Amino acid sequence: MKLYMSVDMEGITGLPDYTFVNPQFHNYERARRIMTQEANHVIETAFNNGCDYF
Repeated sequence: MKLYMSVDMEGITGLPDYTFVNPQFHNYERARRIMTQEANHVIETAFNNGCDYF
């Protein structure tokens, strides 16, 4: 199974307002960490369930 994945901040869980998606605001770094954690979770789950190519 192959996995094709695209991630953008606007679709990440738990980002309630624009201060999380604009690098000029204080919550941007927090949003980057959340996005990375979510993407890594999806990748790990895919590999644990038979994905062999990313």
